[in-house]
Amino acid sequence: MFPRLLHRAAFALGVVWLVLPGARGRAQGVERLTNWTHPVFPVAEYTARCAAILANIGENDVLLVPSAEGTSGGETFRQLDDFEYLVGVEVARSVLAIDGRSRRSMLFVPRTDARFENVGRPNDFPGRVLLADPSLRALSGVDTVLLDEALETFLFNANTRGARVLINPGRPGALREVPSNAFVAPSPGDLLLAHLQRTHAEVTLGNAFALIAARRMVKSPREIAALRESARVTSVAIARGAARVQPGLDERTATGTLSANCRTLGAQRDAFSPIIKSGVNSLWPWRILGAQYDRRNRAMQAGELVIFDVGCERDHYVSDVGRTFPVNGQFTSRQRELVEMVRQISDAVIAAAKPGMTFASLQAVAVAAIPPSARPYMQAPLYFGHHIGLDVSDPTIATATLAPGMVFTIEPWYYNHAESVAVFIEDEILITASGSENLTADLPRNAAGLELLRSGRDTLRMAHDAGRLITRDGILAFTLDAAAGAVRIFDMLNGLEATTTSVCAHPRRAALTVDDVSLLVECDGAPSPIVVNTASYEVVAPIAPVVSRNAPAARGATAKAPVRKNEVVVIGMIHGEHRTSARYSTGVLRQLLQALKPDYVLTEISPNRFDAAMRQFTHTGQITEPRVLRFPEYIDVLFPLSTSMAFTIVPTAGWSKPMDAYRTAALKRIEADPSRRAEWQEYTSATRRADSLTALHGADNPFFINSAAYDSLQTAAHEPYNRLFNSELGPGGWDNINWAHYGNIARTLDAHRGEGKRLVITYGAGHKEWFMRELAKRDDIVILEVAPFLRQIGAK
Repeated sequence: MFPRLLHRAAFALGVVWLVLPGARGRAQGVERLTNWTHPVFPVAEYTARCAAILANIGENDVLLVPSAEGTSGGETFRQLDDFEYLVGVEVARSVLAIDGRSRRSMLFVPRTDARFENVGRPNDFPGRVLLADPSLRALSGVDTVLLDEALETFLFNANTRGARVLINPGRPGALREVPSNAFVAPSPGDLLLAHLQRTHAEVTLGNAFALIAARRMVKSPREIAALRESARVTSVAIARGAARVQPGLDERTATGTLSANCRTLGAQRDAFSPIIKSGVNSLWPWRILGAQYDRRNRAMQAGELVIFDVGCERDHYVSDVGRTFPVNGQFTSRQRELVEMVRQISDAVIAAAKPGMTFASLQAVAVAAIPPSARPYMQAPLYFGHHIGLDVSDPTIATATLAPGMVFTIEPWYYNHAESVAVFIEDEILITASGSENLTADLPRNAAGLELLRSGRDTLRMAHDAGRLITRDGILAFTLDAAAGAVRIFDMLNGLEATTTSVCAHPRRAALTVDDVSLLVECDGAPSPIVVNTASYEVVAPIAPVVSRNAPAARGATAKAPVRKNEVVVIGMIHGEHRTSARYSTGVLRQLLQALKPDYVLTEISPNRFDAAMRQFTHTGQITEPRVLRFPEYIDVLFPLSTSMAFTIVPTAGWSKPMDAYRTAALKRIEADPSRRAEWQEYTSATRRADSLTALHGADNPFFINSAAYDSLQTAAHEPYNRLFNSELGPGGWDNINWAHYGNIARTLDAHRGEGKRLVITYGAGHKEWFMRELAKRDDIVILEVAPFLRQIGAK
């Protein structure tokens, strides 16, 4: 016994050494940028945007783009739009320079982030390096990262060669001195302009508004997917908020509910302060209502209308949607007439929106659609809408011709003070190659649909988080192309349009299933949706859930079973080594599963791969599906056992081929970067150390593989990998991979809560420690150890 205790102690010390390779007295190490944040898009998106800028400036031009100042009193940091668009990283007090002569982009940053420093509280303010952080260049794609003090030398040299310095003040026209009026807030561009006027008065300056606006007006496929998701989140938030409208509800409570719904659905913040106004308040624009401290808090009354003009911001991209609801649930005949009139005006403008049109021509369409009697009360002739993207007032060139990729709102306003009634409908429109698409069309726009939404009986499923067109891991985005009768599928990781799949002549709308396995497309005249598989991108027939042939029958609906905790067993797999190991062979694994007698076996197989594998096994007794074929524990053991044991196989893997490709490419990029050699060494050393410690106990020892000691070793082995690279590896990062897997596992546990069943989770042994940490937080399960069952079958 004593020698064994010494051996365990030596092993534990090895694990501590691995977890804390740099622990020498300080409780908290210096923070890195990637510990806290990562860009929304892959680096290729930002390098392409900077390249587009370079292609449109002169050889002797230099563009300067400032970042946010960054000081916070507790509010969430928000990067400035132009800097976010071109760089994508959350650094403060920095400047991007794009030089037309050298054809290079330079990021001038402080040596350290002052917000993370406080000499009196080193544990709470551990510091954060910026200049020497290699992730700045790796994530943003800039050519060079320089100390902020070098900006003055750069500007001196630019002036010496007679360069023109371009700055975006946020407005077109000639640059002017920053107003000295104490009540006028200068833009970030104005502040940079004022600095140059003070310190480099001789520099030639130019306005970059049109240069940047021309780029930002046309959205990339990734941006369109982000805007589509933001529109979806906002539509669901409106639907949920509308169902709570009733006489007596005050506007402030409704506003708070809307903001809470945005965040519940994954938005980081409101796109702007929500505008929910009822009765007499609805007759005034938000600028007037917002000018009073307590004006926006009246109680809604029966017979009135309430207007929602709101938006959620998801991953920096905003939404701006408007609808009008009857407070007591039913429009009066006059209210209904006005709602339909405003909708028809909006419909006319949407129908006219297509490539080649101008904003002036759309305004003319709006004016022509307004009945003469309503023209004194309509504001469509003045302002029919605005561009959206990173901001609800994205930069716009008023004379521009509409082009595919532009996204803007259409929002005719009706304010009639004589009748004390106002109606507002606002939609987001994407210009496509053949016309336009209403990104918010799933939210009802006519009087009957708005009444239904107000009642909470939403037949369009908007209140239940339907209409999602981006997979939850952010990898794939789907767009309906109504003109082509097809679905366009975008690979968000690599910035590519993967394919176009024909579906039907008149597709109306689409939504992903909860498990992201299928895209359901509703078509005019079709009794059931078209099903597009998200792995193969092919149209498939609807498939019923596949379970083992001897799975237990469902309980009758009339008998309510008592609530009992489920038992969960997590078995670590060694994949291909099961076929070569004598200690942890497929035979041992078969006996282990037979001893466990599971009701459900949760597998490292993704749902879309499982369907094909189960069909192959059912029809031929063989499995050729390439991903599943890699797992002998399933090919040799689980599927064959399903013919004689009463359990259900549940596919729960969140891994995908694009995730693998993205992670592999990112790791190669990091390994090849000389500036990151120390990080790569820390990661590889931890892996080698873990392997050597595992070998002491036997890498195929089933008792060790399924022990807490092995889990501790894996925690230590993955710590530097996760800390150093997780954000840069996107969905392929260690935490991110496991969250994708565990999300499916947790949904399965939730679905069978209280049934008193036994669920066995079978994943690669390295994942086990991560899952065990999350499973330990649940109070509805009992976690069983594997060792007693191994002893039961006589494993060695």
